[in-house]
Formats: sequence, C-alpha cells, structure tokens
Amino acid sequence: MRQPPLSFFGEGPGVRMYNASVLLRFKGKTEKCFGLLSRKLINPQLNKLNSLCNIIVAGLFTLLVIRPLAHNGMFGDGLFYASVAKNLSDGIGTWWHPQFSKTLFEHFHEQPPLMIWLQSFFFYHMGDSIYPERIYSALAGVVMLLLIAYAWKQINTDEAIKKIAWLPQLLWLLIPTVPWGLRNNMIENTMVIFDWLSVIFIIQFLKNKKTRLTFILAVLFLFCASFTKGFQGLFPLAAPFCYWLSTQRISFKKMMITSVVLLASIGFIYFLLLQIPEASKSYNEYFASRFQGFPKTINSTTNNRLWLLYRLIVELCIPALLCLIIILLIQRKSFYKNLGKEEKSMALFFFMIALTASLPLMVTFEQRGFYLVTSMPFFAFALAIIAAPSIKLAMEKLSSNVKKYLAMQVVAWLLLAAGIFLSVFEAGNINRDNDQLHDVYLLKEKLGANIIVGTSFDKTQWSLYNYFMRDAGISFDYKATDHQYYLQLKSEVPVNLPQYQKSDLATLYVDVYEKVKN
Repeated sequence: MRQPPLSFFGEGPGVRMYNASVLLRFKGKTEKCFGLLSRKLINPQLNKLNSLCNIIVAGLFTLLVIRPLAHNGMFGDGLFYASVAKNLSDGIGTWWHPQFSKTLFEHFHEQPPLMIWLQSFFFYHMGDSIYPERIYSALAGVVMLLLIAYAWKQINTDEAIKKIAWLPQLLWLLIPTVPWGLRNNMIENTMVIFDWLSVIFIIQFLKNKKTRLTFILAVLFLFCASFTKGFQGLFPLAAPFCYWLSTQRISFKKMMITSVVLLASIGFIYFLLLQIPEASKSYNEYFASRFQGFPKTINSTTNNRLWLLYRLIVELCIPALLCLIIILLIQRKSFYKNLGKEEKSMALFFFMIALTASLPLMVTFEQRGFYLVTSMPFFAFALAIIAAPSIKLAMEKLSSNVKKYLAMQVVAWLLLAAGIFLSVFEAGNINRDNDQLHDVYLLKEKLGANIIVGTSFDKTQWSLYNYFMRDAGISFDYKATDHQYYLQLKSEVPVNLPQYQKSDLATLYVDVYEKVKN
C-alpha cells in the first residue's frame, strides 16, 4: 500500500513549514476565487444602478458640452487659440512663432505652444469648418472623464466604492466653469489632463509602484502641462509635500528627495529645450508679454486679489451642497466615523493639491474664472471621496426599490437621448454673436478671404477680430486707410474719408467702405 507523503503526517520543523506553505497557497487561491465570484454575484441590481448613473453622466456631458459645441459661436479666447492653430495648419506662422493675423500677434507668444501644436493637427486633418477645435475640446472632456474614473479605481480599495467612479465625474461636470471651459476651447482643458496624469503617477511612485517608469511619466506629463500654459501647470511639484503631510506614509527625506528631483528634472528639460535658438527666443517673448509689470500685468482684470477666492467658492457651491445633502440624509454625523483613515488622508491630499492649483493664481491681478478649471477635478475628487460611503449606502437602498429604479432608468435614457438628439438637430445653429457671424460669412464671400482691411475700431471688439480671422482669414488694421476696404461699426458716427465710398452690402454689425477708383 502506497504511503502518504511525509509532509502531511511527519514530524519536525521542516515538515510543519511545508504544511503551512501549502495551506497559505490554498487559502490565497480560495480567497482569490471567492473574491472574483463575489464581485460578480453580490447585488447584480446594484451593478445595473451604477450603469444607469454612468448613462446619466454621459447624458449630462452631451447636454452641457457636446450640444453647445455643435453650435456656431464661441468665447473670444477660445476663438483666438483656434485661429492660431488653424493658421499653423495652413502654413501661416511657424512651430515656435505661430501667428494670429498679419497685423496683430504676428508672433503669438501669449502662451507656450503645445496646445496650439496639438490642435493644429485637428485642423490639418479635418479641414476648414467650425468643428476641428470643437472636436478637440469634446475629446479633451472625454479623456478627462476617463482619467477621473481610472484614478478613482486606482485609489479606492472597496469594490463597491470602485464601481461608483461616476460620482467624481458627476461632481466635476456640475461645476459651472468646467463645461463652460470645455465648450469654449480654453487652454486649461489641455493643461488639466497633463497635470492630472502627473499627480496620479507621482502618487503611484510614492507608493513604490513601478517606480522608474512611473517617475519618468510623472516628469513627462508635468513638463507637458507647463509647456501648455507655463508656470500655472507646475503645481504638481507640491504633490510629494501634500502626500507626506496628508498621509504620513513616506518619510520627510523621501518627500524632499522626490520634490528636488522633480524640480531638477523639469529644469534640466527646459535647459535642453532653450538650447534651441528659436525656442529660447519664443520663451523670452513669452516672459516679456506675460509678466511685464507683475503682479499688475498689462492684462490685469481686478484690483482685488481675493476675487478668485470668491469665484472659487461660488463654483464649488453646487457639488459641495449636493454632497452635504446626501451625507445628512444618509449618515448624518456618523459619516466621519465610517470614513476610513485611507479615505480621509486621500481626500485631504486632493483638496490640498486643488488649493495649490488655485490659490497661487491670486498672486497676480490678472484673474479670470476659467483659470480655475485646472483645480476643479481635484476638488471634485476630494468631495467624492468624502461622500462615497453615503452614496454607497444610498445606492444599496435604491437598488432594492423597483419603482425608483425604473424611474431612474427612464430619466437616464431620456437624458442621453435628449442630449444626442439636440446635438444633432441643432448642429450649426448660431447661439451667440449672430450679427457678427452674419457679416463674417457675407464679407468672406463678397470681399474674399486672407486679406487686410482697415477698421475704425480696436481690440475692444475682440470677438469681431477673432471671428473674422478664424472664419475668413481677414486681418484688421486699426485706423489704416491704405487698404481696399474699411470697416466701421454701425453704432459709430459715419467716417469722413473722401477716398472711400460706403458699400450697399446688407451687413448687420459693420458698415463696409470701398476705396474709390480714380
């Protein structure tokens, strides 16, 4: 009769160690199998409910971002960037010296060039229409939604919490300046993607996950953020300090070394970059245009440094109140006890990073609400971490209520269907500056494109400058009277220029004067 192996019946420390290792392997495989099984079997109705929430987020994104992007008409800064990118794709200007028009910003150095470079590829492949910059902006929003979901699943360990990745996405979309920035082609839409990736890879590096590659990626995306909008993109340099202070999981020494190496790496990249003469000249002009007279630059918009803080509080009201209401309804005061140590520390970390992305902007008197776009996903993420346990309980209760589930299903699909239908049905409609756009297309047809015209108005009519450049390639030359055509606002007193004769074109916003032939 065959004897059983001694490893099961024998004596001695070696045998006992072998038996223990067998049991541990068996236990690990069993836990893995049961874990996979539980994720599939526990409350399938809850999985369906989370899927509906994902549909609601998609519907909101379609209504708040895609539908407005399908319209014609855009905020001036977004049109400006689109004009420069379009010119670059047409061979007007160079990589290091993009151009807005032949008479204004002939060398565009208001921002570093990365976003212009990226968007120019869309114009190059999509041609002359109103949609290249709009598709670029929509894609930036979709990428950001995916990155928020990815980070949520990486940072959370609770399987039920992981499935509500739609929560930070929803809170992000409910911040008014976020969809506004996306539908108006703001440069911050690109910068925030790179900053977000840099912060996530810094977290992974500090957790000792794939350290070398992770650190390289963190540096690469940090450089890309700064190469999109300068110093404003460098706030992830504070991530190691924020992580050390909020989590206490790394030593002070590691925090300092990581911070110094991050800064040195970025400095070294720029040192190499500025060895290129054209790049060096471009950056010299960038610093001269953006920081002249700092902190009261030529583009200052306020005399109150705290204006942006007030705007930040207003922007965060909707998601913050929503989270507060849910917490009070579900858990009340016990929510803080139910929030684990890990969750508390990560919520604090993202809140601190959000502050480093927004508060330094108050140093200058050039403050605009859309500058806060870069900090908003970090604020939304922090709020989502705090509210997640309450949302989890609410979802569990809701999943057992068939009537509420069916009502939510109807709302979700109607929201998405409405967003898609309205986006398609209203595509091309003019949602702002109707008179200006009417004149742009009329004069492009009658006068021709890519010409210079004299004007009686200056850059106070910034949107008019942008529309004519973006859609017709027509450059304005303020008070110049040596061009074939001269434009004047209909609201102005008629010009007295004997060499010009008023045209009878049916314009709505400007009057057109044509030089008299001798």
